[in-house]
Amino acid sequence: MPSRNIERVDLAGGFYHIYGRGAARRLIFVHDDDRQAFLDLVERYLVAKTGYDANGDPYPSFRGKVELMAYCLMGTHFHLLIHQVESGYISEFMKSLIGSYTRYFNRKHQSRGALLESRYRASLIKEEPYLVNLTRYIHLNPDYYDSYIWSSLKFFYGASEPDWLSVSEFMEITNLSPDYYRELMKDYEELQEELKEVNLADSGENLVKIENKTPF
Repeated sequence: MPSRNIERVDLAGGFYHIYGRGAARRLIFVHDDDRQAFLDLVERYLVAKTGYDANGDPYPSFRGKVELMAYCLMGTHFHLLIHQVESGYISEFMKSLIGSYTRYFNRKHQSRGALLESRYRASLIKEEPYLVNLTRYIHLNPDYYDSYIWSSLKFFYGASEPDWLSVSEFMEITNLSPDYYRELMKDYEELQEELKEVNLADSGENLVKIENKTPF
């Protein structure tokens, strides 16, 4: 379930920034194997073909109900941009995803209890410029973002996307091309540096909001 101090997450057609941080800022991705396991679970719940557990029971499928449009997996946290096609399904998708990943993580790393602080946070994206800016903020989380393999940036740059990802739909909705998106990333990186120099950027979320005030 999401934290209580967020906007509603049951709006059909809504775009949501989903953010999860490790409890007490602990690592939630210790190794690259953990990041791959997380994406494998995303695939489990979003691919067209239904998967089955060890007992032969089908995993819940959220195909056509939620769409993952961008992501970045860091050591202590993750960011997802999700389009909720049908009302109420983000909560169910995240419950399945985080529950499965927590069980995997606790078993592999011999830990116990909740993995995330406040479970996760979800914010409704109300305007298209904010939506585009959010993807840039998500992709700029790593220092070496252009070569970081655990984000969706390469698919925004034109790489063939997996079945469980909806980058091409995002690009169509926002009328962006891979080449133009690459230019936007560079412009946004330069803006971040300028904001830091004048002490306006105290958090990544503020960067997105400040950028949104500038015409696209």
